[in-house]
Amino acid sequence: MPSSSLKPPQQERSRKGEKALLQAGLKGIETRGVAGLNMADVAAEAKASIGSLYFRFGDKSQFVEAVLAVALKEFQDRGFALCETAEREKWPQRRILEGWVAVVVTSVRERRSLVRELISHMATRPDAWKPIHERRRQLEDRLLSVLSARSSSGRNPAREMRLRIGLQVVAATVINMVVVDPGPLRINDPSAKDALCDLLFSFIGAPTTNAKGKAAPQHKAVRSKKA
Repeated sequence: MPSSSLKPPQQERSRKGEKALLQAGLKGIETRGVAGLNMADVAAEAKASIGSLYFRFGDKSQFVEAVLAVALKEFQDRGFALCETAEREKWPQRRILEGWVAVVVTSVRERRSLVRELISHMATRPDAWKPIHERRRQLEDRLLSVLSARSSSGRNPAREMRLRIGLQVVAATVINMVVVDPGPLRINDPSAKDALCDLLFSFIGAPTTNAKGKAAPQHKAVRSKKA
């Protein structure tokens, strides 16, 4: 993350300039990787000076961490947007979980090059995982609160723990499909969401098919208004 001593931009022009630099960083990492990311190219892409880039972020390492924060926020916004929609429209629990899996798969699929590069970058930086874990917990807590509101029996700690583990397994499988790609399930496979939903429902003890014996319908990932 950028140094805490750095003050957030106050003027609209400064905020737009920072956003342009971060978006250029996202594009640069996706196309050239972290090692190949050139700060001068980032500045040129954002139509900014190299001096303003270093002044704002300090160095390349801090800039990469700021780019990671942007990618994490994109995912978090999608997750919260799904929870808000599910709460407002009173989705049943099954539809909420299907939507959640869709968000995970779609988000990673769209940013797979970035995900692969950032995981490799963070492999030797244990502290870099902290914001990921924190945002994941925030999202899971929000998701569980929405799910419990749709349950007639209220909150069940044992069931919630099992669900958290199931969500962890789904997320880890999606990341594995991008980083290692061992097959047979691949991130671009159209059946990826269905297969992961079946995996999750089986683990938490929910039926993987609906009452008519057909696979439950999948729901498109809900995008955040900012995405």
